[in-house]
Amino acid sequence: MKMHTHYANALSARLQEMKAKGYSSGSIQLDSKPHDFTFSSFFESSHFQGFYMGGLPHVLELFEIFRTAFPNKWDSLTKGMNCGDELQIYHAAHNLKPLFRMIGIDRFNKHLNMLTSKESDLGEEKLAAFQSIESRLPQIMYMTAIEIARMKNFIKATA
Repeated sequence: MKMHTHYANALSARLQEMKAKGYSSGSIQLDSKPHDFTFSSFFESSHFQGFYMGGLPHVLELFEIFRTAFPNKWDSLTKGMNCGDELQIYHAAHNLKPLFRMIGIDRFNKHLNMLTSKESDLGEEKLAAFQSIESRLPQIMYMTAIEIARMKNFIKATA
């Protein structure tokens, strides 16, 4: 719950800052537009076009938040899976959803939805969902690090 509040507050603060500078929703001018940067096809970049009104530096910040917050959330899910704690699994998987979404990785939603299912008869399906995400972790973290580096280079080159 704290995680959702933090992101909502950050976005709200950014929108208020933009309004204070005189931007209206119909005439937002971005410093470094996300659509000027070509995201890797690993990320669903159409997600960035309408949601991240703060420009590429804001998208970069959210990628960095993902990279920082993800390990603890994943560890919590792993611990829940290892000890069969349904409540911990539910909360950890639920907290991972917005992290994946904020960087344009929605492809794991079906797995996370399975992990947040309250049906106790889904043990094998939950394990398969967990393993499906876990098997992609090296790629997720590698692609995230590469994309962060690319965004930093782009911002630096266009500053």
